[in-house]
Amino acid sequence: MVNVNYGWKAKIGLIYMSSSEIMEPEFYAMSPEGVCTLTTRINLPKMTPQGIIDMLSSEQLENCTQLLAHAKADVILFGGTSCSFLGGPEWEKGLLERMKAMAGGITVINTSQSSVEALKAVNAKNIVIATPYKKDINAAAIDYFTKQGFGVLQDTALGFDDDHEIAAISLEDVYQQVHNTDLPNADAVFISCTNLKTLPIIEDLETDLKKPVISAIQASLWYALKVLGINDYVSGTGSLFAS
Repeated sequence: MVNVNYGWKAKIGLIYMSSSEIMEPEFYAMSPEGVCTLTTRINLPKMTPQGIIDMLSSEQLENCTQLLAHAKADVILFGGTSCSFLGGPEWEKGLLERMKAMAGGITVINTSQSSVEALKAVNAKNIVIATPYKKDINAAAIDYFTKQGFGVLQDTALGFDDDHEIAAISLEDVYQQVHNTDLPNADAVFISCTNLKTLPIIEDLETDLKKPVISAIQASLWYALKVLGINDYVSGTGSLFAS
């Protein structure tokens, strides 16, 4: 009998919204051999600014971090885009400090931070942003990425605030939205939300648009691997992994 040691190369600890379902299977599809994801759930009442504030005003974030530290994850990721950019860079810094206090020395990261690092890695300075959110969440995204040094040339919002409805958005709709959002002078497209299907269309979009297309889920896994010093990647996951 052959012995199996899952996560022999790395274990990524993921804090993920209880109503969300897309990030995990896309992580599985992108993960190189020997990398596994361990998930714990955090309750998000509603994909609205108030819902995010309510979620993060509790001790859920600390409790989830502590649980993943008990599982001996090698890095702990808060897998929420709007949840980590809502109040700007200082808000994000505060979330990371709260996680760090409970992580027992394990590196902690989040999706917005990962997305910034991914956009820098592909040398993007001016970007466009496509999201499934309502416009108030988009406004927070524009503010966050502007404060991180990017020019945001255009954004589009599909107008959803229900996580289950976001997960049900078709790849065709995401594909069309990205095409409608792109501008010739944008260096890259950023697709926000870790509950939006993107992985199967990233490379087709990059071929069509002739520029990097960065999704929140893709950036999260890429940065988790980067901080762990893992350079392996699965083909078909976009130009980011080869950067």
